[in-house]
Amino acid sequence: MNQLFLAIFLLVAVARCGVSADRTGAYRNHAKAAEENSNWMAALSDDVSLSAWSLPGTHDTGAYNFGGETTETQRMNVEEQLKAGIRALDIRLGVSHLNLDVQCQGPDLWTFHGISCQFQRFSDILSSIDEFLVEHPGEMIVMRVKKENGNIANFASLVEAEMD
Repeated sequence: MNQLFLAIFLLVAVARCGVSADRTGAYRNHAKAAEENSNWMAALSDDVSLSAWSLPGTHDTGAYNFGGETTETQRMNVEEQLKAGIRALDIRLGVSHLNLDVQCQGPDLWTFHGISCQFQRFSDILSSIDEFLVEHPGEMIVMRVKKENGNIANFASLVEAEMD
């Protein structure tokens, strides 16, 4: 009973405050970058360690294809995010979907937000990253890969195979 009361209290408190990320000056939901920032890291000194940098990144980087406001956390695809200057990627992957009629089936790793497939193969994201790094050799990308959907016992092996 106490947990239910706390949950209702918090829900009412948040609703009454009207706090929402999209109501702050820091919120930006544009489909195109304001500037081209493909080469910003090339200007950094090689003597500075990675731990001293503050890398711009995106939450749920691959969530821009399906689900509307419920699941889409980005408006730009990975290529556009890299050109905008994003260097820390949050890639969430899965192998199956509840709706058997969608293309997120088979052995491929797909981008997901929760149970919602975002219809982009991990191999395609890796190709985009590889292409970007070839075109911009002074840049680097930090990528977090997480299992988001599906019962995948050999997830690490599948990710490693894709990256090879």
